Amino acid sequence: MIGRLLYSDFLKNKRTSIALVVILMPFLTMLLQAINYLLRTELVLESAARLHVDLWTYLLIGTHRFLIISFPLMITMIASIIPNIEHQSNSWKQMMTLPVNKYKIYISKFLNLLIWSFIAIALLCVVFPITGIILGIEGKIPFDLVLKEVIYIYFAFLPIISFQLWLSMSIKNQAISISIGIITTMSGLFLVQRPITQWLIWAYPSLVMPIVPNNQFTGVLPNQDLIKWFFLSLIMTVVMLILGMRNFVQKEV
Repeated sequence: MIGRLLYSDFLKNKRTSIALVVILMPFLTMLLQAINYLLRTELVLESAARLHVDLWTYLLIGTHRFLIISFPLMITMIASIIPNIEHQSNSWKQMMTLPVNKYKIYISKFLNLLIWSFIAIALLCVVFPITGIILGIEGKIPFDLVLKEVIYIYFAFLPIISFQLWLSMSIKNQAISISIGIITTMSGLFLVQRPITQWLIWAYPSLVMPIVPNNQFTGVLPNQDLIKWFFLSLIMTVVMLILGMRNFVQKEV
């Protein structure tokens, strides 16, 4: 049944701009990173030398800084589009009369959002090395570091995916859920600066870079807290998913 619901949702998505958003976001992210590299080449070279990393690694560090903004915004947009089809057509009542478990309807929307987000992050794995090659960066591409980056940041996005879907499924006016998504995305840049606010889900993407600068900013070290944020992301994802499902099931449509 979940498979049929998921397939039905994907058919509905063909009439939306989701595919365009998913394809454009990795390219726009790397375009911003490329512009930053070209406009600040000397500073980039100096910063890479100060951290004692090659340009590929520094390009990945810079890409991470753009990802923590661009991808939550993409998630906000997709999470808004997916249920908006039913919101605009007022078809929730009709859907609820079908012999389908409400929990399965919600899970289908969640899986839909997960898959689109995964496609976007997978595309980034392709666009990243292409961008570096176009910029003329030489040397060996650190694919192991790139893989760690996309895996951990994808899991760090999961609680945000759960939260934004909860909002979009609960609120008919998608301008509200989109506005909240934008505000929380930008707030994540500040939440990460204090230990007490780092526990909020919007700070997680900033905290899962595989390598981090040392205290003197003269080198990089492996991020020792990756596993902590990984499991915390999973826990918060489940919590948000359960709350969202309960709200959806109990809501009068």
